[in-house]
Amino acid sequence: MKGVIFIPRQGENIRKRKDGRWEARFKQRGKTTYQSVYGKSYFEVKRKMRVAMVELPKPKINDRLFSATCLEWLSHIQDETKPSTYANYVFQVQRHIIPYFNKMSLSKIDDALIESFLKEKRQHGRLDNKGGLSAKTVHDLSVILSQILKFAGIDCRMVTKSPKTKTIDILSSSEHQQLMQGIMMNLNLETLGFFVALSTGIRIGELCALKWGDIYFDDEFIRVDKTLQRIKNTSDVGAKTKIIITEPKSVHSVRDIPIPPELYDLLLQQREKNNAFVLTGQADKFFEPRTYQEKFKKHLKRFGLRDMKFHVLRHTFATRAVSQGFEIKSLSEILGHANSSFTLEKYVHNSIELKKLNMNKLSFVC
Repeated sequence: MKGVIFIPRQGENIRKRKDGRWEARFKQRGKTTYQSVYGKSYFEVKRKMRVAMVELPKPKINDRLFSATCLEWLSHIQDETKPSTYANYVFQVQRHIIPYFNKMSLSKIDDALIESFLKEKRQHGRLDNKGGLSAKTVHDLSVILSQILKFAGIDCRMVTKSPKTKTIDILSSSEHQQLMQGIMMNLNLETLGFFVALSTGIRIGELCALKWGDIYFDDEFIRVDKTLQRIKNTSDVGAKTKIIITEPKSVHSVRDIPIPPELYDLLLQQREKNNAFVLTGQADKFFEPRTYQEKFKKHLKRFGLRDMKFHVLRHTFATRAVSQGFEIKSLSEILGHANSSFTLEKYVHNSIELKKLNMNKLSFVC
């Protein structure tokens, strides 16, 4: 692209030479010497470097430290991984995986050792020494470990089971009514966000990133194409965490959600400038999910409702939609799920109202 200057990412050993060519330097695995590749552009030389690194002869497994392989894997996946996902990988590798295996060579890693690692994390894995990690976190660690071993060229017969699906918490009919009364009696941008989530199933990070320009009043839909979250800072510079606004968790999460009539009227009443965040009405101020979750809990207490997570609003929307006969494929797309089967598995069996409705349709009397 003419007229565009590409600045290499911090930490990359890529430079533009005086002769106009680009040069990338990188270490060969297990050695201290560097190798260089050259190209006419930054992108060409970066592509050549990736190819060359893959084609480099790997040292014998016995000579490679497992910790070094972990760091190699992190470097290998960085460019193709979302910042939030990568930050989580870095945390899990540095705080759980590397400390456990310490200075072991790859040749020492076997199925028995891996199972011992997972067992240890299930029983005593918490960093505050207050017990074991959750089933989901242990499962995530096993997935990361499998990817690292695969990257190292090691066949792993590790069998990991996905954590059991938890019972979904939703608002009862009376709680739903009580929450709506509280919102309407204390209506402002902050409480309006509760109604947005309850009426659309939007996730809290997506709601925090939502701007008034994302609400298409003429066409009566909300466009969800970004999420706001605080992640761990993987750089050695600056604070330990940082706020990012990026694309949602998957391509399926980018979606248009039709606005129900009751919500449309309230949004129209509270409407602010397009560049302002919906929850604050300001362009330079936003709520991060953790802060907004705390505000939600304070309002629950004020409304006389039990303590619950903000995600209960999403579950309530989905479950009520199912119980009222919402077409599953459309609901799946509105929720941003990858497929309809996931929506069915997650919500249909959790709707006691739907079970009762279907049972009442049966007649056992001839």
